[in-house]
Amino acid sequence: MADSNRGLPAATVDSTVGDYLAYWLGSVAVHRLRENTHTRYATSVRLHLIPGLGTKKVARLTAKDLRPYSTASVPPASAAPRGWIRNGRDAARSASAARSGCRS
Repeated sequence: MADSNRGLPAATVDSTVGDYLAYWLGSVAVHRLRENTHTRYATSVRLHLIPGLGTKKVARLTAKDLRPYSTASVPPASAAPRGWIRNGRDAARSASAARSGCRS
């Protein structure tokens, strides 16, 4: 429930990464980010994350799945867009909750 109150979609066992990201970009991020930031995030998701992870179930997402994206497409922490790292932690937390059968 805390994630939902912060505007994060509750991941279900059947949710795919693509579905989760599409929902977040269209329903949450669009209201919380500046237009240019939202455009950059949407482009990064469309070009990098969806092709590689879009069909992966959120409940089965592991750190090993995410590792290639954290080293290849994310700039150093000092240059990362504000919120990028935090949102990654939130996604990992939601994935963990989905694996355990809990709804946040």
